[in-house]
Amino acid sequence: MVLLRKYGLPALLIVAAFVFPVVDNAFELDLIFPVIIIAIYILLALGLNIVVGFAGLLDLGFVAFYALGAYAVGWFASSQFQQVSFSFGSTATSLSGGEVPGIHISFWILLFVAAAFAGLCGVIIGAPTLRLRGDYLAIVTLGFGEIIPRFFQNGDDLGGFNLTNGTIGIKAIDSPGIQILPDAFDAWQRFSTLYLSPWYYTILVLVLVTVYVNVRLRDSKLGRAWISVREDETAAAAMGINPVTTKLWAYALGAVFGGLAGAFYGAFIKNIFPDAFSFNISIIVLCMVILGGMGNIYGVILVLMMLLRPEGLIPNRQRAEELHSGEGGDV
Repeated sequence: MVLLRKYGLPALLIVAAFVFPVVDNAFELDLIFPVIIIAIYILLALGLNIVVGFAGLLDLGFVAFYALGAYAVGWFASSQFQQVSFSFGSTATSLSGGEVPGIHISFWILLFVAAAFAGLCGVIIGAPTLRLRGDYLAIVTLGFGEIIPRFFQNGDDLGGFNLTNGTIGIKAIDSPGIQILPDAFDAWQRFSTLYLSPWYYTILVLVLVTVYVNVRLRDSKLGRAWISVREDETAAAAMGINPVTTKLWAYALGAVFGGLAGAFYGAFIKNIFPDAFSFNISIIVLCMVILGGMGNIYGVILVLMMLLRPEGLIPNRQRAEELHSGEGGDV
């Protein structure tokens, strides 16, 4: 009975999430797209929840890690670098029937690459800056969040090398696809944007894994150290906790999930533009974490749905498209 009370509701919600595409298709609700967009924001919010909610670090530039993850997929799953021709596990060569220019690596590998890349950048940025506290740290992260998108915007001529394609962005990013499946699973082979269920189940699994990792981190020794630093950094240091190292772990792990969200976003949208990673996204995600309760995993998810759909908890396609295009950035 105790287990039923503890795990009954989460299990019911997970089952409902898995059958949602069937219901959506049966009743022609047309809600898969906005739900996928919401799930991307959930990944971002859960990543920032580690930084702000658990460790108490005010990060105003979290969108930078989102952008880093997206561009990592853009670099290694498109024809951006046409002077190179390399493919590994990608659907690009199988669909074209021949060799295509650029680097084309499987999306499933790039998920880990993008997450690791964003986490590494988090360590590089966090190591010298996390000794700062409060408003000073917020200013530094704000600057980082503004510099990275501007770098991508102007990265089309770095000593004659086109890294980011500037304001034009990186286009025609490869679809994930699972080529080993039989022809009966054509939608999963191609991951077409015309049939969104494979995308939905992929982001659902990513969200569930992220929630599980958040819960385990919160209840771990490291999670308790984060909360100690958040509540009183001086007292935590007196008890033998290294505040800088502890905060660096939070910053790096938060960046990992930000990069993961960006990687999925890049593959899903298939076109990456620097203007898509505006300061508004950092603020929206920060509002989710604060209003949901510092460190409250499920509160963050609930508030996220309310922010993206102010009229209620049911997602709305128009609202999701406005947020995606940047028109709904002011909350």
